[in-house]
Amino acid sequence: MENLTLDKRIKMPDDVISIIKTLNKAGFEAYAVGGCVRDCLLKREVNDWDITTIAEPYEVKRLFKRTIDTGLQHGTVTVLLNGSGYEVTTYRVDGEYTDGRHPKEVTFTKSLTEDLKRRDFTINAMAYNDETGIIDEFDGISDLENKVIRCVGNPDERFTEDYLRIMRAVRFSAQLGFEIEEKTLAAIKNHTEGLKNVSWERIRVELTKLITSDNADRINVLYETGILDIILPELTACFTCEQNTRHHIFNVGEHIVRTVMNMNFWFEHAGTETVAGETETAESAVKAGETETAESVVKTGETETAESAVKTGETETAESVVKAGETETAESVVKAGETGNLEKTETDKNVTDDKLIDIYTERYISKCREIFSDDRIKIFKESLEKIVKISDEIVKNMTPKDKDILAVAMLFHDMEKPACLTYDDKGAAHFYKHPMKSAEKFKSIGRRLTYDNYLNDHAKTLIYWHDYRHFENDTLIRRTLARVGIDNMPHLFLVQFSDIMAQNPDTFSEKIDVLTEVWQNVQRVIATKPPVYIKDLVINGKDLIQMGIKPGPKIGEILEKLIKQVIDNPERNTREYLLKEAENFSKCI
Repeated sequence: MENLTLDKRIKMPDDVISIIKTLNKAGFEAYAVGGCVRDCLLKREVNDWDITTIAEPYEVKRLFKRTIDTGLQHGTVTVLLNGSGYEVTTYRVDGEYTDGRHPKEVTFTKSLTEDLKRRDFTINAMAYNDETGIIDEFDGISDLENKVIRCVGNPDERFTEDYLRIMRAVRFSAQLGFEIEEKTLAAIKNHTEGLKNVSWERIRVELTKLITSDNADRINVLYETGILDIILPELTACFTCEQNTRHHIFNVGEHIVRTVMNMNFWFEHAGTETVAGETETAESAVKAGETETAESVVKTGETETAESAVKTGETETAESVVKAGETETAESVVKAGETGNLEKTETDKNVTDDKLIDIYTERYISKCREIFSDDRIKIFKESLEKIVKISDEIVKNMTPKDKDILAVAMLFHDMEKPACLTYDDKGAAHFYKHPMKSAEKFKSIGRRLTYDNYLNDHAKTLIYWHDYRHFENDTLIRRTLARVGIDNMPHLFLVQFSDIMAQNPDTFSEKIDVLTEVWQNVQRVIATKPPVYIKDLVINGKDLIQMGIKPGPKIGEILEKLIKQVIDNPERNTREYLLKEAENFSKCI
């Protein structure tokens, strides 16, 4: 792994400079701290700036005209400047952790070092101001340069203080493309049981960020460390289930990982300009029934702040995450769409498609070179080239919410294959009915992980239909549109392309050529605006009532029979024909 060479200079926004100078002028130390420093050093976009200071909350409030009492008992005040909010938090020391998530109390301190010492990872434990430069007590810069995730101090202590940090370590590894340091990784393996103390909402947040990152292959770390046994035991068996068939070269678990990687690549290749800015508001998260309340997350001492989780449509309410002192704040996660680092750097934006495909191919085969001959690598690249022309067109109309749905669908699309495994008389493996059984299993998992109903429903649909291939003629295409939904068809094709590209390159060419042609045919049929839903019929329930049919279930049954006829024969969608057929049906029902 090639090391980074970091430029230690940081350019802070004018508002942040102003807040720090105001505090300094009043005699108080103040620094930008945490994720904003990390991301500046990595040349990643920073959408949120946290400030830490020796000043206590009431002193901060006295210095600024407009403030919000974000979490006074935990030292946090939000300063409002020029339409933006900046969280200013007093140096603090966490008290005893009694539940594996939250300290019983926090104490204000005069020592910046003591404040930084309580943080999770070295790369999140740096502070900066223009006068002093970077304060790096725990060698976070070296860990950034070496691309390492390492706990501050004793990793056993850090994880037993807050077991959520176990998931955060893997998530940061995925988002940044870093490796987890040896002692930190060993401590993760020793403390996975502690994740049982963490709410499902918080696990879901971290899992979603992981699987929508550019390095979603870190899902393997969840398996290798035993995390998967705790949070998703349904997937564990997939990593030991071999697929003895010419269509596959990976076991089920590795296949799943690569389908998730492929899905993220379509978005990565297209860039984020077309999908940015879509996010759920605080109110939507609350209405979705997300559960963890303020008090529960508030006390953790990590980095994501209140407004942040709320705006992303995740679970905790504003006050709840605010008190946590986690690293990424509202706007930063919102703009990222909770999808990982989709946005290309300035350099990447000028990279050719061929280069992006080369980079992704290297990432894809890096840990399995022994099964990728030169011919297979060539086929893989050629297949990517064919698909990105379609995927770019599809992705440009999608939102970060869509990306979440698609990543979740890929993660669970084959989870019931181990339970469906059979062998024929030649020893070839078969997994009959695994799509429908996987979709059924996902119903309970989606509820457990507290994904909202919209995501659950759409992901379940994609899982159920992911292996469907019957598009031989326009009639079958219209039937599929009626069952899957016209709006879901672009998603389904991304799922199927992702699925194929995680199988056996020796079988890619024909499958991708066929699926590309099918996509074109489906688009052609959709362009004709075919009647596939009851609402597309030229008559409705009122017309049937005017015919003398009594209101009730009978009307719905008649309309269902009529739409089935019209799907197969669109030319029958006329008032004369449908009213006559409705009269005939009414006599039989």
